[in-house]
Amino acid sequence: MNLKADNDSKVIVNIIATVFPKIKIYENDVPQNFERPCFLIVRPDKNTTTRELTGAVYEETKLFTVFAFDEMPDDTNSNVDKVSQEMESTKHSLIDYVMGTPKYPIPGSDRRYLTVEIVSAEADDVNAVTEFTFRTKRTLPRDLRRPKAEKIKKIVSNGVVITDGKE
Repeated sequence: MNLKADNDSKVIVNIIATVFPKIKIYENDVPQNFERPCFLIVRPDKNTTTRELTGAVYEETKLFTVFAFDEMPDDTNSNVDKVSQEMESTKHSLIDYVMGTPKYPIPGSDRRYLTVEIVSAEADDVNAVTEFTFRTKRTLPRDLRRPKAEKIKKIVSNGVVITDGKE
């Protein structure tokens, strides 16, 4: 498992690892000649939106894309049916688990939760891949403190030093 992730990604990894504990999970990239079954989580870059709730709190919404790579079918029709059933099982297991739990604790945060609002899935039977889209939402505090300003060391007017900050 490749966990160079932010805390929201860790929540998605934990969800998948809970439902499918023995399946490998990759993040943002899979190695060449990877072994199936596995999952790939693509972290959002530009799919993040924010909305102000109050002066001190804002809401962040992200879209994660998760690919489930099931075993590839052989040329025989019976194996294609088996793979199709496995894909349906993967899809329903993950969606049922995610939609059954309203909030997920975010690791490394103080009582903060990630809410999965929408999960959708599209299956590609030819390549034995199911694409999941997770829309997540969380509420974050805004730091309203202004950064500490440095003391004024010099005041210059028209090239002439008016004061050097010493009393």
